[in-house]
Amino acid sequence: MRGFPRLLTLRLFRRARRLHAVADLAQARNARTPAIENNYFVTRDGLALSLAHWDAAISRAIIVALHGMNDYSNAFAIPGPLWA
Repeated sequence: MRGFPRLLTLRLFRRARRLHAVADLAQARNARTPAIENNYFVTRDGLALSLAHWDAAISRAIIVALHGMNDYSNAFAIPGPLWA
């Protein structure tokens, strides 16, 4: 009886690994290459995140500015053109 819990644990672990592998395969089939489309950054899982950009006449640097949870993209409406 002492070996039974160990055997059961091993079988459950193997089954969980198989299920995880199947889930990973399904996710890989649905994955796509991240891309910038129109004014959105589209992630691997298809989530479209809006983005804003300001083009400079002469590029000297790239600034990636992210707003926090309690803010929104208008926080960059004033500094965005100045940074460009």
